[in-house]
Amino acid sequence: MQYSTRGNPWIGFMFLILFLLLGFYFIKGLFFLLRWVAPVLFILTLLINYRVVLDYGKWLYNLLLERPLSGLLYILLTFVGFPFVVGFLFFKALGVRYMKKVGQQIKEEREGIWTDYEVVDTDEVSDSDSNIEEDGPFLSGYEER
Repeated sequence: MQYSTRGNPWIGFMFLILFLLLGFYFIKGLFFLLRWVAPVLFILTLLINYRVVLDYGKWLYNLLLERPLSGLLYILLTFVGFPFVVGFLFFKALGVRYMKKVGQQIKEEREGIWTDYEVVDTDEVSDSDSNIEEDGPFLSGYEER
């Protein structure tokens, strides 16, 4: 079986350019939208799980200490791509919250749900314990014997 390679290579090149332009305008529109939503998403991320933001900051700090050039580059990219970073952190916080919830459900299914209770002895009430007027309503039955 032979395949023909005849055709105009410029058509493939034009489709490539069209695909790259569509991708560029899609990313540009997404950046514009996230630029306005980013402050709200950042606050929601802090409310959902502030540890995600702290862990990202610690990761950048440790990267800056271990590999200074890469750390500076990542910090610069964090500021330039702030809307995308906040979107990533928001969805990561949602994922962490969901995984904790699922983990808690699995733990409850595996171990069962424990309830706090106190065993109360059921002794018969004596005549001295039922005399509320002498001891008062709050001290009845609690005197030292």
